[in-house]
Amino acid sequence: MSQPQFTDQRTTQNIDAWIFGSGTEALASAVYLIKDAKVHPPRIHIIDKHLFSEQISHRPGSWSDGYDQFAACLPVPAGLPMERLLASLPSTQSQGPSLLDEIQTAEANRVPKKRNVRTCFLAMTKGSVNHIPTDSLNLSTKHRIALIRLLCKRERYLSQRQVQDLLPEDFFQCPFWAIWSAQFGFQPWHSAAELRRSIRQYLPQFHSLSILSCLDITGYYQYESLYLPIYNFLQSCGVDFRYGVEVKDMQVSNDNVKQKVIGFNLVQGKLQLRKQLGENDIVIINIGSTISGSAVGTNNSTPVWQSLDADDLFDQNWSVWLDLGNKHKGLGNPYNFCTRQSESMMESFTITTQDLVLYDDLRSLSKCTSEAGAFIFLGDSNWKINLCIPAQPVFSSQPQDVRVLWGFAHAPRVEGNYVRRILLHSSGADILSEILAHLNLHYNPPLSRTVTIPRAMPRMGSLFLTRALNDRPSIMPLSNVGLVGPFTELSGYTCADVSYGIRTAKMAMEKTKKARIRDKRDPEQTEAWILGTGTASLASAFYLIKHAKVPPQKVHILESRDSLQEIWHHKGDPSSGYDQFGRCLPVPIGGPLKEILSCVPSAFPTTGRRVQSFLHAIQSAEVNRTFSTQVGSTCIVVQRDRKLQNIVTGSLDLNLKQRLNLVRLMPKGEKRLGRNHISDFFPQSFFETSFWAIWSAQFGLQPWHSATEFRRALRHYLGDFHNLSFLNCLDITGYYQFESIFLPICLFLESLDVDFQFDTKVRAIATTSDNDSRTISRLELSQNGFLTRKDLGPHDIVIATLGSTESGTAVGSNDHQPVMLSFDACDQFDENWSLWLTLAPTGRDFGNPYTFRTRRPQSMVESFTITTEELNFFNYLTSLSQSTLATGALIVLRESQWKLNLCIPAQPVFQYQPEDVRVLWGFALFPEGIGDYVKKPMLQCSGAEIMTELLKHLNYPSELVFRHTVNIPRVMPRMSAIFLAHSRDERPDVVRRSTSNIGLVGQFVEIPQYSCIDMSYAARSAQMVVSGLMGIDIPSAEVRRSLTALLIRILLWK
Repeated sequence: MSQPQFTDQRTTQNIDAWIFGSGTEALASAVYLIKDAKVHPPRIHIIDKHLFSEQISHRPGSWSDGYDQFAACLPVPAGLPMERLLASLPSTQSQGPSLLDEIQTAEANRVPKKRNVRTCFLAMTKGSVNHIPTDSLNLSTKHRIALIRLLCKRERYLSQRQVQDLLPEDFFQCPFWAIWSAQFGFQPWHSAAELRRSIRQYLPQFHSLSILSCLDITGYYQYESLYLPIYNFLQSCGVDFRYGVEVKDMQVSNDNVKQKVIGFNLVQGKLQLRKQLGENDIVIINIGSTISGSAVGTNNSTPVWQSLDADDLFDQNWSVWLDLGNKHKGLGNPYNFCTRQSESMMESFTITTQDLVLYDDLRSLSKCTSEAGAFIFLGDSNWKINLCIPAQPVFSSQPQDVRVLWGFAHAPRVEGNYVRRILLHSSGADILSEILAHLNLHYNPPLSRTVTIPRAMPRMGSLFLTRALNDRPSIMPLSNVGLVGPFTELSGYTCADVSYGIRTAKMAMEKTKKARIRDKRDPEQTEAWILGTGTASLASAFYLIKHAKVPPQKVHILESRDSLQEIWHHKGDPSSGYDQFGRCLPVPIGGPLKEILSCVPSAFPTTGRRVQSFLHAIQSAEVNRTFSTQVGSTCIVVQRDRKLQNIVTGSLDLNLKQRLNLVRLMPKGEKRLGRNHISDFFPQSFFETSFWAIWSAQFGLQPWHSATEFRRALRHYLGDFHNLSFLNCLDITGYYQFESIFLPICLFLESLDVDFQFDTKVRAIATTSDNDSRTISRLELSQNGFLTRKDLGPHDIVIATLGSTESGTAVGSNDHQPVMLSFDACDQFDENWSLWLTLAPTGRDFGNPYTFRTRRPQSMVESFTITTEELNFFNYLTSLSQSTLATGALIVLRESQWKLNLCIPAQPVFQYQPEDVRVLWGFALFPEGIGDYVKKPMLQCSGAEIMTELLKHLNYPSELVFRHTVNIPRVMPRMSAIFLAHSRDERPDVVRRSTSNIGLVGQFVEIPQYSCIDMSYAARSAQMVVSGLMGIDIPSAEVRRSLTALLIRILLWK
């Protein structure tokens, strides 16, 4: 096969990107547009109302007149997105390290730190300073339960609720609240939903309540060390900064149902310019601001600030949001955040002193090392003052004999304890007097070389105000507009850290870039070439037709086999034995496949129902199956000491130590789990529990399988069920799945005139390349023995299924073992593997197929299907499980050397199965072992020998069964390859940035957070590919599952 070369004919050189507003989020958006979207820097226009850059980068003051630290540097936690952004920028001092390296090196040289040193927290109450321990939660049982209840609530319930609505009043007097509110700025009247997000995001990551390693991210004033280096980088790239320019009169228009911004006015002084946007242009708006309307005072005067409603107090970040929000309903509610002065007002202050006795007294008061920093909460203060003692210096120009402290107050409208006026009416000297009085520090003569600068900020706390679900807009409410900043909605993340805005900038870039590419894909001009006919391929065709509106005649499914009958696995018959084929496992169906089945007509002409009604039949007895009288969860029987026992699946059946092992696994990041096995995190005793027996039997997981996949399965399924038995029956439809799922979808697509091309093999893929982007330009095919070429147009797409769990399978008979060829024989690799093996060498982003295809001892499974007329045997098995015939049963013979599992499904299994015939099936997870009774590996056993081993374990006389029973074995060398331990980059993404017109589907592609153990994983990958390649949003009913709720469930489940 030819060596592919790739290109992307779509270019970013014809894009103009307009960024409105100031702030780090606006600059981060420009960085991502340059580095990730490859937009030409001079075509990135940053529009700012400020007259010059120095007005944006707030003036820090001086050591003589007093520094102004400016509380916009809060909240402090940086987060990974900010670190990655800094790591992507060059150092300002040398060519080698990144800006992040420069900051970290400067910090290490500035203040040598001991390892794991963290900020100290102290509380000043009743005249004494007490250290607050941060290595414990500092919560009573009552408060822990209250917090757990809050964490378990959904955001819809928490909408517009305050923290104090969910937590008792005395909770706000506990040390936990003092530390948490000091680090993030929360108050009792703030949003309960935001508090919940912050705890969920930060508490599991740290072994201490002190999340800050110092009181600021870099050790220096953040505008100097973060904003200016990013600004200077963009300037050096040639980004078009336009200062003193205001955006007005944004015009919104409909474009193919989707609304978009088509123009706006740029106003500079008395000049006004109308700008019309091009087809590919994008707009990124930094909405809202916590620092707008702020006013600074001096050591001798109070901050002078006007009415909050004054127009000149709304900076461009607010004015653009208000303007656009009035024209489009989907942009949230800015008034919810910008007008609630009593709840969002804060006042900060910065103390600059050459009176070193003051700094020394504070250091001795805190008893913390100088490199750690300290945080003193004045609990008795009416102003609710927090005083921060950071490591020195804070400013780069700060002299050695100068110290800088800073702090903030949450209740500036209240009269002070010692200064008898409200904080807003107090000068800097008044504030210092109030602080010293609380700390019992008195100086005679008074401090003469200390300056305190106050700053009132009417919207500083607006981030945390209670809100309705739609008050914060989505990142991309219009087809060419991205919204960034802490006032946009980013589900699951808290805006209490610096990185929230950086995350929104990254996502806005990705979404607007994807939307631009989507505009290029016209369904009427698109030819879709789908390689293979597995479930993922058929699902891709379904989504292309139903959601992307591609004409069915332009959807081409290429299949190497000669006909549909060859694809449709031969099921056998009642006389020679049925072959259920273990590919029907795993069983859980999931949402995406349900949607497909609900739209596909049934293959059973006698019912006239859709396939979806068969799914409902098992759950609610809609169909009168011969032995289906009631519906319930599958019964589980487990072998213990050679005896068969029914398991109570409503219990977790784990002791506290084993539960804690599960809880420790769940919060771990997938990067950390890497190629680890499940057995790397659990002792041997865990694999002897009923919990593991049930879990492994239902999903086929083994101790040597991927810890990441096990964690995903737990998160996906354990939180949704009140029972460990997840299956309503042992198969999804009550019938053989190839008859009831695969064939109906095929026939449905054929009826729509989808172009099935049989006896067609992909021989080569011709490609072109341009810079870092790649495009498939031609497929070289072998059709009916003749070579042919298919040239792809600029709108055409290719969808390929990677890997297969079915390749290399071999079937035996009741009298003969399965005959398997060499595991590495080329003819055992079907087209799904061959294509992946061809694509993998062309780029690392195509993953590593060798990780999954060559590890035979870990991926081998052998299934068997029992066809019997011995009804007494079937009734015996049913009585063992004490199950109804409708629910089915699963017998786990865990003491078997072959790790046998026997499934007793509801009958009939096959469509035309005679009434006096019963079908059972099962599988073995270790077929290479020597049997307990048949002394050879299962791989070398005939169906009859497997039956002998099974009956011995079941304590049932074999001579009564063999006369009327046939057992068909099937070896599947790659059946559990999807569960093998692997690193993150060994499974490719469904759509990659480096390729423009190919999507990858199947169970071997990477879909973050989803488990490949259910049947819908492949359908979900098809959904994502069609969405990504065609530029559409396919709605999904699936919801993100709460990790906190799951951890609580594991610990408290009886």
